Order: sequence, then C-alpha cells, then structure tokens
Amino acid sequence: MTLKRLMRILLQDRRSGFFVKLPYALVEDQNSAADFPSSACALEFCREHRLQGFEIVLSFPDRHYDLRIELTPDSKVLVGASERRQKPRRGRRNL
Repeated sequence: MTLKRLMRILLQDRRSGFFVKLPYALVEDQNSAADFPSSACALEFCREHRLQGFEIVLSFPDRHYDLRIELTPDSKVLVGASERRQKPRRGRRNL
C-alpha cells in the first residue's frame, strides 16, 4: 500500500466543519471530500477561490493521527522540485 493511499489531503471549513468537494461544494462527509495531490495544491485552491477560514487536514485511516494546518492570509507552502514536476505544462517536454 502506498503512502498516498494511507494519507489524504483535504480542505475543511473551520466554522462549519464541512469539507471541500470538487469542482467546488462543501460536504459533511469526509469520505466524499476532494483529495488534493499536495498541500501546495490545496493552498493554491484556497487562493484561487479566495477561501478564508479553512485548514488543510492530513487525514489518515485512523483519524486519531490526523494533522490540521490552519491557513492564514499569509500562509505559504514551499514547492519542491518533485511537486513542480507533478503538473507539466502543455507544449513543454519533460526532461
């Protein structure tokens, strides 16, 4: 079993407790929530949709181990080389 299957990256509204589902809706059921490829992608989604009051949830099968990262207006995620290669741009070759 891969690490990706063991951990999901979710966005949760701190006020309502609901989770983001794509394209953009809020759902109560964590299992129906969007699983972002990385925390950087989740943060970018919040910026693009001007979402405030959300947190990134690193969710594990045993929710006792879940980690929550509160997002603030000045939150930044440093994107490493492996994440930059994750979404190649059209018209460019990957080396």
